[in-house]
Amino acid sequence: MKEKYEQLKQNRMKNQETLNDQKDELRKKEESKKQCDQSIQRKEQQVKQKEDAMRVLKEKQQQLLQQIKMDQQEKDKLKQELEQINQDMELLKKEIAQLEEQIKEFIEKIAALEKTIEKLKEAIHQQKSQIQEQVELQDAHNQILREVNSNIQSRKRELAKFTVALSVATAAASSCGPCGRAFWSGIIAGLQSQIQSVNGELNQLRQRESQEEEILLQIAIALAKLRGDLKLNEALHDKTIVEHNQAKQQLQNLEKELKAKQERLNELDNKRNQILEKLQNETLSPNELETKRLSLHSQKSILEDDLRKILSEQTQLSTQIGEYQQRIRVGEGVANELMKNSDQQWKQLTMVQGYMLQLDYRNERTINALDTQQSLKMSLKNAQPYLDQAVSERAKKKVQYM
Repeated sequence: MKEKYEQLKQNRMKNQETLNDQKDELRKKEESKKQCDQSIQRKEQQVKQKEDAMRVLKEKQQQLLQQIKMDQQEKDKLKQELEQINQDMELLKKEIAQLEEQIKEFIEKIAALEKTIEKLKEAIHQQKSQIQEQVELQDAHNQILREVNSNIQSRKRELAKFTVALSVATAAASSCGPCGRAFWSGIIAGLQSQIQSVNGELNQLRQRESQEEEILLQIAIALAKLRGDLKLNEALHDKTIVEHNQAKQQLQNLEKELKAKQERLNELDNKRNQILEKLQNETLSPNELETKRLSLHSQKSILEDDLRKILSEQTQLSTQIGEYQQRIRVGEGVANELMKNSDQQWKQLTMVQGYMLQLDYRNERTINALDTQQSLKMSLKNAQPYLDQAVSERAKKKVQYM
């Protein structure tokens, strides 16, 4: 019975050692699992950081795409505006060229009109001078004609006097005797000579009168022609002046329109230069956009590689944790089995101890009281440490698993 008791005791001690080893192994696995959990947490933090970085990178990519889109829209808008400006400038240049050609034509026209006006002024001045000369000549010949007429009248009066005197002398001579006739004959001859002389002068004066009248007629014809030409030239001069003033006004209007169009052309040219400068400076060049896009793509690739590595490590750690959890479950099963065996061994030890106590009690009645008592005491004394140890281990085990 003691041998069986000792065997059970040894088996229980071995089970306890195995249980302790299993507990140590479980603690180590729990520690490893805890370390794996911490590693997973770190990896999860890294994953979160990488995902945040990826999100930031995607936002940057989105911003870049949006910027590219906005830049392209702005560039397209500026190009459309630039194209419209170029069209407007080309149209303005054509209009300016037409205006310059019209201005040139008007300048030439005005110059020609001014020459015509100067010629007309000169012709009018010359005609007025000629008219003045003709008027003065007419006045002179009128004066001559008046003098001739006056002389004719004077000669007519003289002729009338001489004719009357001749009639008187002739009548006197016819009424006188021979002596008287001779006297009157001399007088009559003198009177006839005077009458003949006056008639000669009178004829000359009448010829001069006819000449002066012819001259005055020619002067009147010339004056009429000169005055008609003067009137025509003055009318043409006035018409040319009006046309000249109208041409100058039209020229001023064209020059104002030309100046306005040139100012508009300068404004469009300045705006065009501003747009070209803006297209050159304020928008990202294709090379800059491509470099920025490649840089973001490279950063994204690096983050994706890091994320794949972290996820792979996380998967490996999860696998290790699963293995540890499986081992822990197996260890816990073994520990439970060992505890169950320990409980059974404890029960067996208790039963053996009770059976041994019964035997000792029976032997106490049959053997010598002192020897039996001493022997029983010795037996109990020897078994008591093992029992105490078993009870103590049992209590510790229950405390640990509680």
